[in-house]
Amino acid sequence: MIKKFLFLFALVAATPLMAQTDSNGMPVQQEHRQHGQHPHGQRQPLPPIDTTGVVTLTKANGEYIINTTKLCYDFRGYRGPTPLEIHVKKDKVTSVKALRCHETPKYYKPVVEQMLPKYEGKKVKEAIAADVDIVTGATFSSKAVKENVRRGLEYYQKHR
Repeated sequence: MIKKFLFLFALVAATPLMAQTDSNGMPVQQEHRQHGQHPHGQRQPLPPIDTTGVVTLTKANGEYIINTTKLCYDFRGYRGPTPLEIHVKKDKVTSVKALRCHETPKYYKPVVEQMLPKYEGKKVKEAIAADVDIVTGATFSSKAVKENVRRGLEYYQKHR
């Protein structure tokens, strides 16, 4: 009896976990999720963010304002693009503000409150290279914000 149990136990332990199968019992190949894909399958399409009249770089009162709406439209947070407005004066980041997006406020608010202030006061080169920690529970949004800051400041360096 014990030998039979040990044999069955060894057989079960050596069997790989069951893969998902289709209606005919055939294994379904799992696709690897890429950045920005919803973990539970396809997301419902969201209305696009209107970029009409958006100017990427402006200058007012000695301060440059970079709007990343067009710069990072292809890099998604959890529910879509996460555009920012980055203010730079004398080659230092003076503020970073979140613009309208489709991220869930419950998860995006900590990203805005915890990550964006960490860029303020840094020189542009330092801010680009900054290793700002992502917010637990908002990984996609955090990565999108970091990418927006990086692209926005690199755009500033090239076009000021």
